[in-house]
Amino acid sequence: MTNGESNKPDAAPAATVSDDVNVAKLKGNTVDTTRGSETMTIGKFAEVYRVHVRKDGCGEAIIPGKRRLPDERRKRIEYASHIYEHGDGRFGVLFFFSTRRRWNFTKRRLAAAGFEIRQDGGTEGTALFDPSNAAQAGLAIKLARIRRRLELTQEQRQKLRDRLANARGLRNRPENPPVQAKFSTQAETRA
Repeated sequence: MTNGESNKPDAAPAATVSDDVNVAKLKGNTVDTTRGSETMTIGKFAEVYRVHVRKDGCGEAIIPGKRRLPDERRKRIEYASHIYEHGDGRFGVLFFFSTRRRWNFTKRRLAAAGFEIRQDGGTEGTALFDPSNAAQAGLAIKLARIRRRLELTQEQRQKLRDRLANARGLRNRPENPPVQAKFSTQAETRA
């Protein structure tokens, strides 16, 4: 090795997704990047993995998970476990726990899956991962307890539409007129 060459493998390219595809399809352990390329954003990640994006108190886009703090800070979205864009094509996942034991258990699972532990606090910490790696992304979503959006087939959507139409039809039938309360502005006299 001469002229500054090293024996380290080349760094993995940044996660990319297609501009033309609405929902990138997962193939194996990576996101399909066959057409076009741009760095994966939190919005594209949310689209691929069917999760919701929200803004935190600073206006940054995050994917919030289940809140884990029992105190007053629980009301603020940034004090929940969440996924965020870290930069350089990597995402971070932030965890808050009530005990050290839970954080240590989670930290071991993340390290075994190839996450880089970036901050290690007593009951909280952050880990970085590659968003194009489906196994890492799935584990981050699972451990942060992030709810996925429900994906319905056309058949399921039609059944729900029929149920709603049926319920509306039963409620508005003439034989079951809506009950109207009798209100009066003056006191009624009894004779």
